[in-house]
Amino acid sequence: MPTKPKTSASRKPKAATAKTASPKKGTKHALVVDALRRPEGVTLKELIEITGWLPHTIRATISNINHGHSGPRARSSRCRSSG
Repeated sequence: MPTKPKTSASRKPKAATAKTASPKKGTKHALVVDALRRPEGVTLKELIEITGWLPHTIRATISNINHGHSGPRARSSRCRSSG
């Protein structure tokens, strides 16, 4: 005997996903998000000092944040020396 497909009313609601949840407090990811939220921003060098991560790990984390997983959108600005 064929079974009836479940209707949306009988399904349990899904738990919050990484896209809507904030990073856990006290994690390095949360430290990066907090630093990015500062009005003055943060440099890659500062993030390396804060987390102890290598630059490529920080860039990957910022990329994930920018794709809507959590936290603020990061903006970059480059300072060019005149020398």
